Amino acid sequence: MSDNDDCIRCRRDYRLEDVSIEHDFLICTDCTESLNPSRETVRVCPIDGREMKKLIIYDLVLIDKCAACGGIWLDQNELKLIARIVGVNAAVGGYLMGNIANDL
Repeated sequence: MSDNDDCIRCRRDYRLEDVSIEHDFLICTDCTESLNPSRETVRVCPIDGREMKKLIIYDLVLIDKCAACGGIWLDQNELKLIARIVGVNAAVGGYLMGNIANDL
């Protein structure tokens, strides 16, 4: 990694001192702060109207999952972000996908 790189979530340049190391991928601190489930409003499932649970997958994407029907709902661009993360390293992506599938 150079002195500047692109955050995998927002693709903005960041300096190494602005990197969060608590995630599997290096992301900027702004994106790390946006992964706080308490910062988002509670959403209800469009299928059954029940409250959905916030889950963080890949340490990078905050999704909503209905505990009742199992539906998973993504915000704008989250599917693209998941595809980008998996594409960064196919071997790691396959491992992570297996782990998240087991957690859901």
